[in-house]
Amino acid sequence: NKELIIGGNLYGVKPEAGRYDASNGVVLRVDANRNIEVLSPQESGFKVDGEIRQILSLNNHLLIMRSDDSAQVFSLNRDSE
Repeated sequence: NKELIIGGNLYGVKPEAGRYDASNGVVLRVDANRNIEVLSPQESGFKVDGEIRQILSLNNHLLIMRSDDSAQVFSLNRDSE
């Protein structure tokens, strides 16, 4: 099984468009048959507020870089590998 981690949000848009801020990040699990399951934040342990601009994988950690905010670090659980 593979997992895909997605982050987003964009605050710097024209006022008439409003902020794009409905995402707290998402983890998708893809199995060998290419079935996709969306994991809840409770299942994945991944929830990030703010504008996610970059996600880096460093050893067994994810470094989440956010615009005008502090970075967040998540430990990866590699037990299923």
